[in-house]
Amino acid sequence: MIVVISGRQLAPRVHGMGIVCCRLTLAIVETLAGLAFIVASGFLELDREYRTFAAAAEWLLIYSVIVFFATMSYDLCQIRNISGKLVLLRKEDTISTMLLSEHKDTN
Repeated sequence: MIVVISGRQLAPRVHGMGIVCCRLTLAIVETLAGLAFIVASGFLELDREYRTFAAAAEWLLIYSVIVFFATMSYDLCQIRNISGKLVLLRKEDTISTMLLSEHKDTN
């Protein structure tokens, strides 16, 4: 989902398509490493020789996730202004929850 949003919304304004290709590659590596880790963990109970393969897949998954999130650091630094209202309701109120966007100021 992050790769799709990055390609459609952020690529023209914030960064280039090189970052999108890098994120797509990392997402594919993460998926394959996760699947390899799950498969190797399943075979680990049958044969202990899969321990090295499972460990390598786990480390590949961990480092690819770290690098993937590191590619988003520049995008997250571009966020400057976030505004919103927090509405606290008393127990006596009949409405127990209210979305922030639905709150209308009565002042």
